[in-house]
Amino acid sequence: KINSNYNKLENKRVSKMKEKRQYILIIVLILAVLLIDQTIKYILIANENIQVSNNAIKVHYEKSEEQCLKNTEVVTKVLTDLLIIVILTRFLIRQMPNMNVATRISLAFILGGASSNLIDKIVQKKVINYINISSIISEFPSFNIANIFIGIGFVIFVIIVGIDLIKLKPRKEMANFEKRDTCK
Repeated sequence: KINSNYNKLENKRVSKMKEKRQYILIIVLILAVLLIDQTIKYILIANENIQVSNNAIKVHYEKSEEQCLKNTEVVTKVLTDLLIIVILTRFLIRQMPNMNVATRISLAFILGGASSNLIDKIVQKKVINYINISSIISEFPSFNIANIFIGIGFVIFVIIVGIDLIKLKPRKEMANFEKRDTCK
């Protein structure tokens, strides 16, 4: 009896440690995305003349004052972004035990990218975009690393949700659906 109680306590302790590691991994991913994007933006803003390019991709800081948002727009966009970040964070925290690793990573990518762009809106009154691929896709808007991570996170999340929805569909309903005569 003592041994079984010890095993239960040990399993609980291991489970708690595993859960803490998962939260730490998510925080590290969020901070990594945020720091990578903010560091690149800082370097490009501090050295306006830096330009890295090949025939397809151009990386540089375009200083244009007309893209700056008005104070009322900044407040509205910051509050909207903040609300989205809070909702996603709460969802992530509450649903973490029910999520697979890919879902956690996708939400971490989205939160990291959104947080980096939010910092831009607060500090610069605009999102700093520095990657331009208009030589590949004409008139494609400039973007940044944060946007790439948001996009990747969103695609992963949608794929995972789609797979989960397919798994939830009972086989009996699928068989009945395939047998229906649609040519009436």
